[in-house]
Amino acid sequence: MRLTSTLSLAIAMALTMSATAQLSTYSALGDAEALGGGCITLTSSNATTGGGAWANERIDLAQPFHIQATVNFGSIDGGSEGVIWALQAETPGANTASYTDLGPSFGVEFDTRSQAEYGDLAHDHIAMVNHGSLNHMGNPTSHTAGPVAAFVSGAPLTDGNDHLVDIVWDPAGPELRVLLDCAERLVASIDLMDDIFDGERFVHWGFTSESDGALNAPRVCLTENATGTDTEIHACPEAAVQLVAGGLDVTEYAWSPSNVVSDPTLQAPIYTGVVSNTLTVTYTNQCGLSITDEVEVVVEEVEVELVSDGNALNCSNNGVLHCAANSDFGSSLEYTWKLNNSVVGQGMTYDMTSPGNLSLEVVSPETSSLLCADAQSMTVSVDTLRLNADAGFPGTLTCDNPSLELFGSATDSPYAEVQWTTLDGGFDGATDGLIAHATSAGTYTLTVTNRNNGCVSTDAVVMAEDMEMPELQLGYVAGTLDCDNDEVDMVGNTLSSTEHTAMFAWIDAQNGDIASTELNPTFQSSGVYNVEVTFLENGCKTSIDYAADVPSDINVLDLSQMVLPNVMTPDGNGRNDRFMPFVPGHEDQNVFTMMDAYDIQVYNRWGDLLFENNGMPVQWDGRSNGTLVDNGTYIVSISYEASCGGLQFGELQTTLQVIR
Repeated sequence: MRLTSTLSLAIAMALTMSATAQLSTYSALGDAEALGGGCITLTSSNATTGGGAWANERIDLAQPFHIQATVNFGSIDGGSEGVIWALQAETPGANTASYTDLGPSFGVEFDTRSQAEYGDLAHDHIAMVNHGSLNHMGNPTSHTAGPVAAFVSGAPLTDGNDHLVDIVWDPAGPELRVLLDCAERLVASIDLMDDIFDGERFVHWGFTSESDGALNAPRVCLTENATGTDTEIHACPEAAVQLVAGGLDVTEYAWSPSNVVSDPTLQAPIYTGVVSNTLTVTYTNQCGLSITDEVEVVVEEVEVELVSDGNALNCSNNGVLHCAANSDFGSSLEYTWKLNNSVVGQGMTYDMTSPGNLSLEVVSPETSSLLCADAQSMTVSVDTLRLNADAGFPGTLTCDNPSLELFGSATDSPYAEVQWTTLDGGFDGATDGLIAHATSAGTYTLTVTNRNNGCVSTDAVVMAEDMEMPELQLGYVAGTLDCDNDEVDMVGNTLSSTEHTAMFAWIDAQNGDIASTELNPTFQSSGVYNVEVTFLENGCKTSIDYAADVPSDINVLDLSQMVLPNVMTPDGNGRNDRFMPFVPGHEDQNVFTMMDAYDIQVYNRWGDLLFENNGMPVQWDGRSNGTLVDNGTYIVSISYEASCGGLQFGELQTTLQVIR
């Protein structure tokens, strides 16, 4: 059987025909220990240890890859937590050697200990897990696929033997396949770059293990070409190319065309052609499959591009300008960075923290041809200009002004970008201009960003709030209006706030007239009154309907209809003993209660004045100087004035017959 693959061919530049390939190397982190020969023990046999074998080069998730390794899981059943092939975004360190220490990450778990609380199978199993979690249940973000039995037969991984592990990634699917001893055991459709790493293309990879109270010491063995690197390589005309095919323990290779390589039967021959070419290599892998890989060698002049995010140290880059070399030749070149003609760095990237003239020089190692070198330069300045921000004056939101304008100002610049923000206030309308509208109390911050350099200036203003409403506790109307009491007070009203100036309006509910502006009003008319209380400082108003009901006992009589008696009998029997004017139909009502002034004069028939009062409303009892007058006819004249219920006045006269 023959397969065509672009996944497992490793390619490396060589300096001369005898140079060696520059391939992946690995670091033992945590409790891991390098044994030599590409093998690393991931944990010790002591309880509670953890470690990892991490590749020193990142892997490209936008490209397919095929990773092969041999793994020995130990010989004690349940004697460790197993092994995880892992990807992580962060650079591996001593504190992130084990999978459960990782943040954004993905793992293929070869589990040798069953834990029901994680949803494990009873048999040793394989699963795909996310973000440092080993749980296969519940939250779908913690796992992708599985678990499935490691072997169809249910046999354990911990048999003391070496097992071949293949991790095959195809981003075009996207699809990840896991093979164990040449048998496909788990396949999942997952977008590693977008779903797991939020668009991050290059990630770190390795094998990890933990032994929580367990005794096994798992071992992984990797070749330098475990990932199978790029299928296209660039070489300058005077440099040679070393080709490295994939496969573990494979001894026979067939390169074609055979006349452009140093030895077509080697795994890593030297490309001897002088022009571009496409080569294939065929070999039989460990699983007995015939594999054909392809590589394109492009021979061209060395060219490099100096790439950076601008040409200034500024606030956007926090004073660190990330510079990178971009060349089709990749890591096969030697990269030298110089600042003001002094060497400051090597490699494909350089972080610039000081201004000056930055130059990048590249050369294909051990060649002198101008076709194998290039250089670029740029001048880097410092730009930390901040634009002024002024948030304006503080203010107070009130009932009269429930929204306040924020009047900000900033340096007049075409690069000024303004934004209002608040954590405890609120806005009405746009916040990306110098003027905004605050709708509640809080601290409002004006941020002015210089778009040219990312430098930010801020200023804050505090807006207070006075929305206190008047709280009026009503008392009572203390009395009743009558002709003896032409006004009545309301007493006991209290106002809760003493911090504000209150304005009162007691309004006649019938005609809308304002009867009083006092806290405790005095009423001169009966009826129902509403009250409005307004705080002068904030305009907050409280209205209470039917706040006061003023009673009245006044029955207003028309005194122009008043009649004077023409007979009186002062004999002491309690009937008709006194002279008392009356209004017909209202004989039982004392007209004197309505009068403010009442004058009476009594004359005998000869015109002599027998009695007069002093203006007070009194009833004549038939006496003159304390002695009852004789029977006879008398002349009685009265005048009156009344204001109760409206002004009334007049004069009356009658002939009175006194009978004793």
